[in-house]
Amino acid sequence: MSQFISKENVHEATDVSRIRRLMANAERLGEVELVKQCSDRLKILTASKKIKKAEHDPLDIIPDIDYQYWASQHTFYGDKPFQNNDTVRKGLNHAEKGGLIKSKDYSNPIQILSKIEQEIKKIDINTASTDELLLIFDLIQGWGGVNCRQTYISIRGVAPGRISDPKAFSQNYVKILYLLKACGSMDQLKQSMVTELVDAVENLDRLSLNFGSKHLFFWSKFWGLNTIFYIYDTRMKAIAKLFSGKNVSYFNYLGFLRNVEKHLSLSEGTAERGIFAFSNNFFTNTNPPKLKSVDKIMDNYQIELAKTFVR
Repeated sequence: MSQFISKENVHEATDVSRIRRLMANAERLGEVELVKQCSDRLKILTASKKIKKAEHDPLDIIPDIDYQYWASQHTFYGDKPFQNNDTVRKGLNHAEKGGLIKSKDYSNPIQILSKIEQEIKKIDINTASTDELLLIFDLIQGWGGVNCRQTYISIRGVAPGRISDPKAFSQNYVKILYLLKACGSMDQLKQSMVTELVDAVENLDRLSLNFGSKHLFFWSKFWGLNTIFYIYDTRMKAIAKLFSGKNVSYFNYLGFLRNVEKHLSLSEGTAERGIFAFSNNFFTNTNPPKLKSVDKIMDNYQIELAKTFVR
């Protein structure tokens, strides 16, 4: 039986051609509200736009979110003062255990970001001291939030390498940076080198790619490398899996973000920040993500769009 579509049920209709005919008729009759309802429903039904698939990239969709808006909502890049329970404030308190930074010196994320940029741009990793390298390490860890604590606290009586042997830890850290520079300076990213880079990050005591990719991001960005290595933490891994239906490698994730940026002419970082903030607004930080309460969200299109990813 064919589906009859009217203003009462257009919000749940699935027949695109019938919705378009209803919208055309509503436009002819000047029914502005119904036109908007039809338009919003069509956007939902076409939320995942196909793009040209790169050879290495299984993610061939562009989620139809407002990347510019959501990127501007990413609080880790904002200038709002920290609250006592802020995750970045808690992260700074843990990073302070390294003895090189003081949490009280920073009152908002922008101050930390400016300091990270300043230190990376002036350092020469060939001659840098242990403290110079670990100052940057601690700043990035603190900015990343409370989960950075693993690199600063003892677990079952075993102290982390960052605390127990800073010199050896910094030597292993700088090896990652050399590999990053070699990998990111290539005209075309090689999967084998990205795999090698990920392995090096995972092998650094208590780091993992979740936090390690934050380091790759800032160093590659402020070094001006050919490839920006975007953050691939727990939330982004889960949302990438939600988009693709399977686990996504770091290499393929980077290719996906480059495709989104290229297709939509977005500036560097806008796609990653936009997806993160959209996800943070609507989904729990779990794998798989679950929809949060949307009672206080007034934008029905954004709500319906978020729901399409968890159905």
